[in-house]
Amino acid sequence: MYLLLWIDTFNRFLTKPAILRLLRFLQFYRHAITRYQLHAPEAYAIATAMLNDTRWYYSFWDIERIRKALLRSKMRYTRTDYGSGGVKKRQYTVRLADVARRSASSPRKGQQLFKLVQLLRPKTILELGTSIGIGTMYLASSMRSGTTLSLEGCPETAAIARRNLSLLGVSRTEVLDGPFEVNLAPVLEAIQTLDFIYFDGNHRLEPTLHYLETCLPYCTDHAVLVFDDIYWSEEMHTAWEKIKLHPRVRMTLDFYDFGVVSLNPTIRTQQHWKVVPLWWKPWNLF
Repeated sequence: MYLLLWIDTFNRFLTKPAILRLLRFLQFYRHAITRYQLHAPEAYAIATAMLNDTRWYYSFWDIERIRKALLRSKMRYTRTDYGSGGVKKRQYTVRLADVARRSASSPRKGQQLFKLVQLLRPKTILELGTSIGIGTMYLASSMRSGTTLSLEGCPETAAIARRNLSLLGVSRTEVLDGPFEVNLAPVLEAIQTLDFIYFDGNHRLEPTLHYLETCLPYCTDHAVLVFDDIYWSEEMHTAWEKIKLHPRVRMTLDFYDFGVVSLNPTIRTQQHWKVVPLWWKPWNLF
């Protein structure tokens, strides 16, 4: 009896979200390689841009100054969350400073996105999940030309993001508010072709896969798709594993924080890599 009770307690312990994330990380780390084990030129270039490019840009200072102002803000606003199918789920009051602290892209992740876009030089960026626009600012400020379109469900959050983008002074950037199920199809029809998508709006299994299938017909053969927080929950990790098996996916790079997908048809067999910085595994230099 005591043995069964101990086993049940142990199983409950292992199913806690924090413990599951720890186990996922250890599994990820065990199988991860560094860029020096990547032989595909595209994979090596992406890993180098995201993990090894240490250059600093003036726009980083400007974005982080805006972030600091948001963290000091006393403003409260009404946030709207939507359920599946675009049905209004609930509204509640939040502090802007809390959203900036918990939901906005970190400086490291924002700079990784900036350098990835700078490497790829897409003509059009589509972002699903603007939040208050920190990640959007990093994406848009890395564009030398082209357009950045971002979708945000909550109108009040979208208005804050627009204000932040205006403060930064980026151009050719638009934030559309409303349910993704309502806005995504018209945006895709207007764009017609996509070469970079950042999925950061709904970290659930079915919506993530639905948005992917909706976007894929508009993606060019050399499009790159980025999925945020692929280890954030069991649902999101399951979604990532299903994405890897999609027939149009030719290569994936798992950076733990991000999952990067290449649709490049010249990659004949699917390749999937877990990649870490060299200092995480210094013995993997060769």
